[in-house]
Amino acid sequence: MKHQSRTKQELLEENTFLKQKIHELEQSESERVRAEEALRDNETKLRAIFNIVGTGIFIIDRDTQIIIEANQAAIEMIGLTKERIIGQICHSLVCPAQAGKCPVKELGQTIDNSERKLLCADGHLKDILKTVYPITIKGRNCYVESFIDITERKRAEEDLRENEARYRSILGNIEEVFYEVNLKGDITYVNDAVEKLIGGYTRDELIGLNNREYTTPETAKRMFSVFNKVYRTGEPSKVNDYEIITKDGSTKLLEISSFLVMDQDGNKTGFRGLLRDVSERIRAEKEKKKLESQFYQAQKMEAIGTLAGGIAHDINNILMGIQGNASIVLMDIDPSDPQYEKLKNIEQYVISGSNLTKQLLGFARSGKYHVKATDLNELVEKTSGMFGRTKKEIRIYTRFQDGIWSVEVDQGQIEQVLLNIYVNAWQAMPAGGDLYLDIENITIDEGYVKTYKINPGRYVRISITDTGIGMDDATRQRIFDPFFTTKEMGRGTGLGLASAYGIIKNHGGFINVYSETGKGTTFSIYLPVIEKKEINEKIQPVERIIKGSGTILFVDDEEMIISLGKVILKKLGYNVLLANGGREALEVYKNNRGKIDLVILDMIMPDLSGNIVFEEMKEIDPDVRVLLSSGYSITGQAAEIIKKGCCGFIQKPFNVIQLSNIIDKIMKNGSVFYSLDTPDAII
Repeated sequence: MKHQSRTKQELLEENTFLKQKIHELEQSESERVRAEEALRDNETKLRAIFNIVGTGIFIIDRDTQIIIEANQAAIEMIGLTKERIIGQICHSLVCPAQAGKCPVKELGQTIDNSERKLLCADGHLKDILKTVYPITIKGRNCYVESFIDITERKRAEEDLRENEARYRSILGNIEEVFYEVNLKGDITYVNDAVEKLIGGYTRDELIGLNNREYTTPETAKRMFSVFNKVYRTGEPSKVNDYEIITKDGSTKLLEISSFLVMDQDGNKTGFRGLLRDVSERIRAEKEKKKLESQFYQAQKMEAIGTLAGGIAHDINNILMGIQGNASIVLMDIDPSDPQYEKLKNIEQYVISGSNLTKQLLGFARSGKYHVKATDLNELVEKTSGMFGRTKKEIRIYTRFQDGIWSVEVDQGQIEQVLLNIYVNAWQAMPAGGDLYLDIENITIDEGYVKTYKINPGRYVRISITDTGIGMDDATRQRIFDPFFTTKEMGRGTGLGLASAYGIIKNHGGFINVYSETGKGTTFSIYLPVIEKKEINEKIQPVERIIKGSGTILFVDDEEMIISLGKVILKKLGYNVLLANGGREALEVYKNNRGKIDLVILDMIMPDLSGNIVFEEMKEIDPDVRVLLSSGYSITGQAAEIIKKGCCGFIQKPFNVIQLSNIIDKIMKNGSVFYSLDTPDAII
């Protein structure tokens, strides 16, 4: 009974055990199925990834180097079908130049990264970046070889290298200096042209230098301001006169352009630009401005001179009216008469007024000159000695060049110029000082004289330098203007330097001035060395009234002058015909041809000028005798008329004695000139 019961128990236990084992087997099979499904799923995923990645992939048998698998990217990259790729030896497509010698055969377990070539179906090669690493697939030793197309990148790198080479070549051959600096202003790059531009420094010496080390503090501040503006605005900038100091201590002026430099992330890293040497251009521009200033000054003086000459002419006509009336009264009054002396005083006032107009005419370059060969050493020594004796507080130093060239000048006029400048210097040194006089021969080229409208050639220069208070620019530019003076009211006319300017200009020379406030003044006078015919001395008039006879045609456009002329000529014993203006003069002359012994002809008339009237009278009668009269002087138009055969010239205002003497000389001799080629007038 007991035995039977135990057997049943054992059977139950065995049954339970079997059920458990069956359950375990069922679970194991289920897990196996799930694992196989997972594996198939992973394989599907891996296959999908294998084919959709953009990187080309080969799976290669390690022993035979035969491609056993290729993904879609590799197929598309090569351009062959998968069937034509699989089975080929890998290095027939990758590294074809090394066919027969597999570059990865000896890799073993080593991973290889390298750049190679990939042979495509159309025969061209692509640049690839290849990675090879070992793997075991189902017990088979393989390599996975992945590669990406870097052809465009390689081409871009090659283009970049070519561009950099071209860039370096250009920078190495341009004359301009290319520079790069960091935000501190330290030079980080500069091309070879810098060695020629700056001089003394080598390219290597400049790398790392800050701009403060090779320029002035003022220029460094300017450059900091420019860089700061470029940094803030991002806009390029340019400085036209950047001053640098070369290694030998000399300076140069540069044009510097600046551009902002940023890195790939947009961070501001420094500046770059070009340097050009503009020293000569800046100097030329300054010289041009100086020449333009001199040219405009010369034009201004020319215009003012014309105005001054016209004013002097009109004033002389007015003085002629005063002088004429005084002369008429004096002819009819006894010297013992109480009014006689007053009338003579009027004549003296007229002379004073006439001297003033002569200064105006001198400025207008219309002064009368009696020129002769002159040694300026002697003339300057004479005038400075005379001046020094009266102004003992001025110490005078002279330096005369031996063998000074002769010039032909009116000595009296040049003495006037020198004394005017001496006085100007004395007034600039109220507490005394030094006056330096230098005379030397110089030769002036065409480039220097073009603004002065004079001829190049040989000149004698007189330099007069004082140690006085000097002048500012505004004063210096006006000192030759007529009536401009720095003296207080009533202490000067302002005609001294103006007439000096005109006198020197009329001698074919020029005068300029250099001055700085507190540093004195230098006047430089340039007089040309010219060969001219000898000028005869003036014929001095006899100091008495000479009466005569004959018929005189008196021509003027001023009624007052015509009336005075009529009265004066009649009192001198002449028959008088009158004409108001040039046209009327020709009519009167034609109607009285053969009866007129002398024509007194005004030079400036509104209808016909004296020059035209004289020429037409000469056509009517080649032997016509004409005495030219004008408020201007003998130069200019008057000299031209005289050269054409005019018998004489008399300048207004003239008195009866002067007029009677010159008429008498013409009536007797036909002319007051020794030579019509070199005329000079009895005045």
